[in-house]
Amino acid sequence: MLSVNQYDLLLTVGIIAALAVVAALLRIVLRGRAVTLPYERIERLCTPAERSFLGVLEQIFASEYRIFGKLRLADIICPCKGLSRSERSSAFNRIVGKPVDFAVCDLSTLEIIGVVELDDSSHGGSVRQRRDEFLDAALSAADVSVVHFRAQKAYVLAEVRQRVLQAFRLSDSSGGTQAA
Repeated sequence: MLSVNQYDLLLTVGIIAALAVVAALLRIVLRGRAVTLPYERIERLCTPAERSFLGVLEQIFASEYRIFGKLRLADIICPCKGLSRSERSSAFNRIVGKPVDFAVCDLSTLEIIGVVELDDSSHGGSVRQRRDEFLDAALSAADVSVVHFRAQKAYVLAEVRQRVLQAFRLSDSSGGTQAA
């Protein structure tokens, strides 16, 4: 049988242990909520012009190719093998933050066929022109075809199809002349 002093001591230790467990559990539960990360949602993946042009590409190629939008250049090409760690890191850093508008891929294998860039008015500036020149040169070095289109209100599907097929060196299995 426990004496009163032993009972009080045991009760005190038990209460302290229970409080410690509750405090630890609260920290675990609240940890995720206490940290506020500095991000907010972007409403749309594509600009209205990009969404419109994606619709054109999908109309033209949906049965033959899969179109992906808003990829990083680093999702399409990578630094060559055989580079030093420093060279590889430098080459990767030059492509990792550069987006491309659309990648056209084989429908079943998802092999990259080529890149389509939609050039809006922002492509007229010297910084954007240098970015486009680098993008074109990097894709060419990696043997990936690229074709640029000026953003416009409407497109002639047959013309878009022909330019893409020609740029990607593909044969035309079907055609269309309607406008979108």
